[in-house]
Amino acid sequence: MNLKHFFIFFYLIAGCYSCSVLSSVKSGDAVASFNNKRLTEIPYEIYFDSSIISLSLFNNKISSIESEIKSLKNLEVLYLGKNDFTSFPKEICFLSNLKVLSLQHNQIDSIPDCICRLKKLERIQINSNRISYISDSISLLEKLEYLDLSRNALTVLPTLLADLSNLNYLDLSFNTLSTLPDSIHYLKGLRNLNLYYAGPLLQVPESFCELRFLEVVKADPTIVFPMCVLSQKTNRLIIYVEP
Repeated sequence: MNLKHFFIFFYLIAGCYSCSVLSSVKSGDAVASFNNKRLTEIPYEIYFDSSIISLSLFNNKISSIESEIKSLKNLEVLYLGKNDFTSFPKEICFLSNLKVLSLQHNQIDSIPDCICRLKKLERIQINSNRISYISDSISLLEKLEYLDLSRNALTVLPTLLADLSNLNYLDLSFNTLSTLPDSIHYLKGLRNLNLYYAGPLLQVPESFCELRFLEVVKADPTIVFPMCVLSQKTNRLIIYVEP
């Protein structure tokens, strides 16, 4: 019997492991936190408690996830920031009830097609990676409200990103974009947009002026805005230009 199988056997027999590794957040639900533990993998006992709704593994040494994570059928919040992922862990795509996903401060290079399975996602933080490609399937996340793509290696955005009609916060700062897609005006719910050093001489299309609910834009002096933006700078729309 190898060590992993021993742990499985032990926790199934003991039946009380949650007393030591989990803390209750409300009746019937649990949160598990393993931040700053130097872990190289998710503790295997976690996979045997389907009541977990929040799992935090920030600042460890984890580089992959086992398929058993799909047993966490009620998981809504997953923090995997500051680990050793070099690619998007596709096993996450089985977590159909996930609402919040954080993968910031890794070395992930792309967002894959399977992201579309996470229909309930409301918030994605995947900043400070090396992402250069985003699948168009991200456009199917109809509940997505918050998307942080800052500090990556993006040179282009998928046109279908504009299908995210409920998106109200978008951070594109510190990338290498040359332009925003004309379709950006379909982001009707967008209220906060960060373009600070999103790309050298970034061209903002005329269609940008159709974002009637936009309230805050952060920019730098190199960004080229269409003339129509000047006429829309009111008490509602504030554009912060910082060096």
